[in-house]
Amino acid sequence: MCRVGRAVLRLWWPGRTGTGATANLPEIVEALKAHRLRQLDERLRYDGAWEDQDLVFPNKKGGIMRIDNLRYRHFKPLLEAAGLPSVRLYDLRHSFSTLWVESGEDLELLQRILGHTSIKTTADVYVHLGEASKKRAMERFGRNYRVPKGPSEGSENAV
Repeated sequence: MCRVGRAVLRLWWPGRTGTGATANLPEIVEALKAHRLRQLDERLRYDGAWEDQDLVFPNKKGGIMRIDNLRYRHFKPLLEAAGLPSVRLYDLRHSFSTLWVESGEDLELLQRILGHTSIKTTADVYVHLGEASKKRAMERFGRNYRVPKGPSEGSENAV
């Protein structure tokens, strides 16, 4: 579930402990506000039949959207229009996690964002680092710890 406050996007999942994740994402907040205005127009069209459950992404009558409708009417067409391969909606969580770590962000912070109680779940299940990621990491590491090439560039005792 998702609610939009002033300049903060607040996410939480019913039935889960903890406070959920809070993110200061002004672009997303603005997009959701515009979505809310369109939603209010839809509400007027379904006057009397609208089930107001205060959902951000309801079905056409305000109720809970079925996952199949979300997947086949909205998500899959967006992937096709963008020329992206077919993936499960849930795979985006894994993609986000991998991109987060590859960009050098903190694993423990990612654990908190995802709401995991164990960092092992975050690292072992959600982050998928391939050979290219390992190679980039080793290149970054190597740039920071280069061995001097001669006495003029450093100590004679350099390793």
